[in-house]
Amino acid sequence: MENNDEYKYLEQIKEILENGKERTDRTGVGTISIFGMQNRYCLRDDLKQMALPPCHTLCQFFVQDGELSCQLYQRSGDMAGELVHTLGDAHIYKNHIDALKAQLERTPCAFPTVHFSEEISEIDDFTSEKIILKNYCPQAPIKMDMAV
Repeated sequence: MENNDEYKYLEQIKEILENGKERTDRTGVGTISIFGMQNRYCLRDDLKQMALPPCHTLCQFFVQDGELSCQLYQRSGDMAGELVHTLGDAHIYKNHIDALKAQLERTPCAFPTVHFSEEISEIDDFTSEKIILKNYCPQAPIKMDMAV
């Protein structure tokens, strides 16, 4: 198996598990780029099957309650048409609980839509006036203290 070009990716995961650094910052998470280890070998020479840069470019490992989790970011998946936002370590702070309970009691509004003026034909034509947000119905803000 070690002679297989694809085994190099498994070596990267093994390296993370054996030599990963525990972060002591306030989040306690570690973010490791798959490109960070490519100094060990040349992608073009050592991964001959690779025609394009890796689609999976970033993975985040974190431990909570003794369980190892991983969130993988993939730069491309041949799907289009929406904006996807992911969180690797979504969490709630104790001082946010009351505000979040208030949020859960609200009735959600329909999603707004974004429209662009027909006057836009080039990237330099974009101005805030030419971006139209339709059917946006914001509710009153719910204030939360910054958790540090």
